[in-house]
Amino acid sequence: MPQIIRAFLPAVFAARLAPLVAQAGHHAEEKVDDPLAAAADFPLLFRRTTVVVRDIETSLTLYRDGLGMEVIHDQEINRPHSSEDCEQRLRLIFRKASHDYVGVIGLIEYEYGYPDHPAHTKPVR
Repeated sequence: MPQIIRAFLPAVFAARLAPLVAQAGHHAEEKVDDPLAAAADFPLLFRRTTVVVRDIETSLTLYRDGLGMEVIHDQEINRPHSSEDCEQRLRLIFRKASHDYVGVIGLIEYEYGYPDHPAHTKPVR
């Protein structure tokens, strides 16, 4: 993909999604006894999903700065690599739209901190 399109695409994506996120449930703070039951009727298109990304910093910029989603969890995970004889570093970030229990999007980068890893050069499907 040409560099100009790659640089332009996140801005277009953010511009198209920002109004939807803004309308998707801004409401007054509510105190309820069972927040999960109350969230069942919350008007969002999604409850929770996680997106696998190649560059978590670029993705975080889109969701946090472009769409205004708040970071509620940011963790680096170190574990033995499943196919290589080394330690694998993952980074997992959760962001929320406007409700504490629904509308959470996770980002995960499996080879965090290794920009030359082959996983970063695989074609996008």
